[in-house]
Amino acid sequence: GLDRNAITLDNYFEIEANSFDIFTQDKLTPDITYDPNENISWWERNWLSVLLIGIQLIVGILLCFIPCAQGIGIQMIFGAIMGGLSMLALEINSGASKVLSDGSLCLPPRRLIR
Repeated sequence: GLDRNAITLDNYFEIEANSFDIFTQDKLTPDITYDPNENISWWERNWLSVLLIGIQLIVGILLCFIPCAQGIGIQMIFGAIMGGLSMLALEINSGASKVLSDGSLCLPPRRLIR
């Protein structure tokens, strides 16, 4: 019969798991096709990064007008530009991988020459 408590009533010394219970014996694996960011816009995902890059750029420009702080200002401007380029490269990479995995740009299979 089906044991709802997963306790075998007829054998008190049983070491193995009871296979006649209602609980699963398999481990669950995550769904690899699930994308949590599928219906979220680019701005909703990256607004904080854009804000921080903008603040860093403005502070870097302001530091360029303060004597003895021009070097730090230039480094902050350079860092903001690199952060923006990094975000752009990440979006290009994710878009290209989505298009290629979708199969729309895949080449036809090569035929073997016999």
